[in-house]
Amino acid sequence: MAVTYSTAAKTARMQAIADLIDGGDGAGVIEIGTAGMASVLATLPLADPCGTAAAGVLTFDMDPAIEDAEADASGRPGAFRVKDGDGEEVLTGHAAGPWLASTAYVSGEYVTADGGKLYHCTDAGTSAGSGGPSGTGDSISDGGATWEWVASSAWGVALDSALFTVGQAVSLTGGTITHAPDEP
Repeated sequence: MAVTYSTAAKTARMQAIADLIDGGDGAGVIEIGTAGMASVLATLPLADPCGTAAAGVLTFDMDPAIEDAEADASGRPGAFRVKDGDGEEVLTGHAAGPWLASTAYVSGEYVTADGGKLYHCTDAGTSAGSGGPSGTGDSISDGGATWEWVASSAWGVALDSALFTVGQAVSLTGGTITHAPDEP
């Protein structure tokens, strides 16, 4: 039998996440880092309260945009975490920038390509000079890199930039967390 959550249950779960983020002393933050959070690239302060939950979605208050005036390190984004005002981790996930041609990728990185689809690098290598991963397979060749399709659209943190440079201004203009889909 399938597990199906009502919209009210999904919304309650997203409100619980918002309450955890807002539960610390002060505003929470979103940290964007390299794959596995090996290095924090940027720290962006959230509003307090962080946002609103409705219809199974937590929408962060990003009006005005949230910003880190200077990136802390250089690298490609691969993960994110949300912390409360006390620095306690509330939520983690992946971050994905757009696919880049002729770029060395490491296993574990995520990119968006092929009309916004999300892909995960399973075998490190240098991407092809053009094209990028496409389709919905689990072993997609791309130059020397291999990708697996994850989803038809990016989930987690989808970014416009595939590379952060130390000292660069980083801003987010919108963000949501959606309840996980029902299970078959």
